[in-house]
Amino acid sequence: MDKVPVKVDESRAILQIIKNPMRHVFLFSAIFLLSAGSSVFAEESVKSVISKSIEAVGGKDAMLAITSRKSVYEMFIPAMNISAEVTVIQEAPDKLYSKTVMPVPGGGGAAAEQVMVFNGTEGWEISNMGGVRSLSSDEIASQKVQSDFYLLLDFHNRFPESQYKGVDNYHGTQAHVIIANPGTNATTFYFNTDTYLLIGMKVNAVSEIGEMEVNIEAQEFLKKDGVMIPQRMIVRNPFSEIIMQAKVVQHNPELDADVFAVPAELR
Repeated sequence: MDKVPVKVDESRAILQIIKNPMRHVFLFSAIFLLSAGSSVFAEESVKSVISKSIEAVGGKDAMLAITSRKSVYEMFIPAMNISAEVTVIQEAPDKLYSKTVMPVPGGGGAAAEQVMVFNGTEGWEISNMGGVRSLSSDEIASQKVQSDFYLLLDFHNRFPESQYKGVDNYHGTQAHVIIANPGTNATTFYFNTDTYLLIGMKVNAVSEIGEMEVNIEAQEFLKKDGVMIPQRMIVRNPFSEIIMQAKVVQHNPELDADVFAVPAELR
């Protein structure tokens, strides 16, 4: 199938759709009709599920031994037949860099590039089509949770009001359901009942264009350097389905000193 021609202006719109849901994908890298629960799992709670999930990932010591991660993903949007490359750099405790490069079909080799950075206190976006902008206060508040490199280890502090909601079917897999921050900003987590790995997450993504519900499914878990990480993720939002396939994952890589430095335009 030939690729659908996409102009530069259309590429900018596509990046607006994909860039904010992509931020939530990296929660998995740190480790994705609700029922009232079943008798088999009646003894479970938020504390027990999270504890078992930490052990399933590899245990606290193995998780803490990894302080940074660099991942390269191939991203594909089936409905538009568009591919892109996404590079993600994470550093404990809560720094995140992501860069999306999407070739523009018919653009003579041009590419749409979008960089998002959060350094633990400040955040910004840089686009070769839209310039530089600082993240809003709402986006910063959301990013502080999403950039938590040790989310599972910090879960109870991050989500003190979380609730265990029993077992539900999540895309064909039985999953323990936990709702964090019940209310308008609720985030729903799904943990496989057999493996206790985080296989799904549903969240409202906050951005400069408003909120949208994003559902992220994690698949193809492999052990690397003592921890289990997903190699494939499917991001579903109201506009599209996005498939992320890991090509490269490096733990504790050497990072450029200025990767999280505030750009000159915002100093």
